[in-house]
Amino acid sequence: MSQDTSDPIDALRRLVDAVGEQRYPLDREELHAVSGMRPGREQPIRACLAALDETGRFALVAALQEAMLDGGGLEFTAVLSAALGDEGAAVRGLAAVSLAACETAEATEALLRTARSAVEDGAVRIEAVDALGEVALREELGWAGSEAAGGVVDGLRELALDAREEPELRAAATAAAAVTYADWVPGLIDDALASDDPALRVGAIRAMGRNADPVWLPSLEAALFAEESAERAAAAASIGEIAEQDGAPMLLDLLDEDLSDLDVVVAAVRALGAIGGEDALDRLRALTTHPDEDVREAANESIEEAALMAESMEDVGGFEGEPGVGDRSDRLA
Repeated sequence: MSQDTSDPIDALRRLVDAVGEQRYPLDREELHAVSGMRPGREQPIRACLAALDETGRFALVAALQEAMLDGGGLEFTAVLSAALGDEGAAVRGLAAVSLAACETAEATEALLRTARSAVEDGAVRIEAVDALGEVALREELGWAGSEAAGGVVDGLRELALDAREEPELRAAATAAAAVTYADWVPGLIDDALASDDPALRVGAIRAMGRNADPVWLPSLEAALFAEESAERAAAAASIGEIAEQDGAPMLLDLLDEDLSDLDVVVAAVRALGAIGGEDALDRLRALTTHPDEDVREAANESIEEAALMAESMEDVGGFEGEPGVGDRSDRLA
C-alpha cells in the first residue's frame, strides 16, 4: 500500500530521511507533494532540514534543483526560500541558484532580498544576483509568466551603480542587468569597462556577452589581448555568447597568438563551438590532440556542439536571423 504523500511537510520529512540514508533517486510522488508548497511554513521546513548536517542539506537542495531541471513542472520555492536562512553559506548559495528555476513571484522576491542584504555573505549575494539575471532574461524574452519580474532589472541596475558595494557584486549586477536593451545599458557597460578595478572590467566584458549585441564585438576583440587573463577569458566567452560568425576570426587570431594561458584557450575553444563554421571546426579538430586534458575535452565537446548547430541551421535554411535573440533563448533551453 502506497504512502499518503498529501501532506507536504510529511513528504519533506521522508525526502530528508532518504537523503540522510543516501537513497536515490528521490521518490517522485513525494517530490510532487513538496512541490508547490506555499511560502510561510519556514519554521516546520527548517525543523525538517535540521535533521541533516550541512553536507546533507546541500545534497537535498541539489536534488531538488535537479528535479526541477528535469522538467515536469516541479518548483520548490518554499523549501529553497527557507534554505536561504541556512547556517551554511554553501547551502544558501545553492538555494539562491536553484530559486532561479522556480519561476514564481515569491522566488523572485526572496532572491531580491538576498541580493540586497547587507549582512549576507558576499558570495551568496552574487549567486542571488546571477539568479536574478536569469529572471531578467526570461522577462526580456517575454517568458516571465507569474514571476512578478518587473522590478528585477531596476534592482540589478541599482546594485551595479552603488559605489558602496563590493566591486565583485557590482560586476555581477552589471552582467546580469545587461540582458535588457534599455538605453542606459551601454553607458553602464562602458563605465565599468573604464574602471580601474579589474573585477568591474570583467563584469563589463561579461555584460557584453549577456547583452548579445554584435555591436560589442570590436570592444571584445580588444579585450582578448588585455593584460589580465580573466579579462581575456571573459572576452572569449562573451564572443561565444554573441555567437556571430564575425567573432570566429577574432578567436582564431587569439589562438594563433598564444596557447600558454589554458583558461583563455578553453574559453576560446568553447566559444568557437558556439559559433561554428568550417574554420572553427578545423581548429577544434587540431586541438583534440592538445597535451592538456581540459583543452582536449573542451575541443571534443565544442565539435559536437558545432555539428549539432550546423544540422539545426540546415533545417531552417541557413545562418541568417535576428542578431542575438536566438542566443539569448538558448541560455534558458
